[in-house]
Amino acid sequence: MRETIAKLKADLEEAQDKNEELERELNDREDELTAALEQVKYWLHDGLVLGKLVSDPRRLLRTVEDVLQ
Repeated sequence: MRETIAKLKADLEEAQDKNEELERELNDREDELTAALEQVKYWLHDGLVLGKLVSDPRRLLRTVEDVLQ
């Protein structure tokens, strides 16, 4: 009985560690997506409102493509 409880506790701790790791990965991914959207927002703003586009739109496109993969 004690062995079963000890094993269950170990499994729980392992699952909690894995959950924390996945949450960190999710937060990192969210930060990447947010940064890409910010770049697109300002690129569109500069182009539509100020009448000036970024010098190399391919760089922005590459950023968006990288985030979407």
